[in-house]
Amino acid sequence: MKIRKYFLLVMALIFINFLNLNASQKRLGEKEATNSLISSTKLNLVQKNNKKIFTIEVYSSNGKLSSKSEYELKDKDENFEKNEIRKLYEEAKSGKIDYNSKVIETYYENGNLKTRLTDTHVKEKLEEYNENGKLIRVENGE
Repeated sequence: MKIRKYFLLVMALIFINFLNLNASQKRLGEKEATNSLISSTKLNLVQKNNKKIFTIEVYSSNGKLSSKSEYELKDKDENFEKNEIRKLYEEAKSGKIDYNSKVIETYYENGNLKTRLTDTHVKEKLEEYNENGKLIRVENGE
């Protein structure tokens, strides 16, 4: 009878340990999958040379810059408000931002420039680069 009790106790402990190990491995897998999908966005609004510049930088999960958008805004007022940054970001996402010029850059994982789009409402220029940073194509538009 004693052997049976000890046997059941040992089996219960092994089973509990197995369940606990399985759950912790599942959490690690979920954490790794989540980290691979997370990117962070940095928003910046500054006054440079009497021009209002709004910048959106998107970083990948490994911390490297993935894309950068820079808008030279039309003058509305000199004061910056905290709510204005959120409003500008929403306008940029929807494509309704009011700007004089914009530069949008995307980057390869190694950090080299992939594409650069320059738009001044009058002229548009798209530059494409290979992974080594060499210019491979330039497209001009209006």
